[in-house]
Amino acid sequence: MKSRKHLFPQVCAVENGMAAARTAMQGKLSGSSATRFHGHWETHAVALAEELATGTWQPGPYTYFDIHEPKLRRVAAAPFRDRVVHHARSGSYPS
Repeated sequence: MKSRKHLFPQVCAVENGMAAARTAMQGKLSGSSATRFHGHWETHAVALAEELATGTWQPGPYTYFDIHEPKLRRVAAAPFRDRVVHHARSGSYPS
């Protein structure tokens, strides 16, 4: 696996946080946490970028549920705010 250094500032950039928020929101506006985030998504994206940059971001508690199709599985779902962080990456997003 190839290692890349000095990418964290790019991941923490406000523009990248806003792009990650837009990507995470695609098709997810029916859930209550996504809807709350969407109400002030730019403010939330900036706050997340600042938390990442200062090292104060902490992941939230996962929600666990079972699905039964095609077989029984346990699913762990991250809070929507954390999913935005999962979408953050180095490099540029298409607009």
